[in-house]
Amino acid sequence: MMFLSFVLVVVAAVAFEAAPVDQWMTDDEDFSDFYGQPDSSVGEKVAAWHPYHRINPEELGSYAKGDILIPRDPPLEGLRNALVAPETHWPGAIVPYVIDGNYTHDELATIYAAMTAIEEFTCVRFVERALEPDYVTIESGASGCWSSIGRIGGNQVLNLQPPACVWNLGTPIHEFMHSLGFFHEQSRHDRDKYVQIFWHNVQAGQEHNFKKFDRVVATTNVPYDFYSVMHYSTLAFSKNNKSTIKPKMSGVRLGQRDYLSKNDIKKVNQMYRCFN
Repeated sequence: MMFLSFVLVVVAAVAFEAAPVDQWMTDDEDFSDFYGQPDSSVGEKVAAWHPYHRINPEELGSYAKGDILIPRDPPLEGLRNALVAPETHWPGAIVPYVIDGNYTHDELATIYAAMTAIEEFTCVRFVERALEPDYVTIESGASGCWSSIGRIGGNQVLNLQPPACVWNLGTPIHEFMHSLGFFHEQSRHDRDKYVQIFWHNVQAGQEHNFKKFDRVVATTNVPYDFYSVMHYSTLAFSKNNKSTIKPKMSGVRLGQRDYLSKNDIKKVNQMYRCFN
């Protein structure tokens, strides 16, 4: 396993040594939908979630895209410029964090394992906060699974409501990826080439979760990734237990929450210039 990990890292390094930084947003993208407050009704839905359900717990949220939430008054100026703005990236790929939630030993182990999974194949490092002014606080509030996008400045919350949001490895990885600056895979402007959205199966009022970012720049050298940990499941926001999103090719699985995909790793390494 150690040899395989080393080979994957070397391959990623060779592939992305000269790759440009991944910019997912242009300067005029509208972020107004992402502002809000934690919602206790989401917590009730997540508390009722069962691992045998065919959706992911973060797809139960009332937040933008289900699980993206930015506090009403973020201290960082120019947040609407989002991921194009260097100040929304974590300097040196170092993310200071504090765990302030009420978790069992096993749940804490899952959170730490999610951090380790990202660290294993990228240059991102999660470090316990000392005096850093910008940091992530991991909380267990009864408001679901959610995170801000990228570094917003000051103390930003990443909420993982137990047990659902820490039931498997992929959900905390998914939220950590948001905190690093990544949106959902099916938000890409080129997604209609690869998946079909069945709007008639989407819950009323939840159509916005399938909005494309028309000005998103498709990740250079990274193709559309059906297996991304950032992809919705096929029943996300379904009103009738029928598919809301399906791939246009057979034999692929949408919405896995087991691990970082090969292309997830590439995108992180590209955004944070891990091999420059």
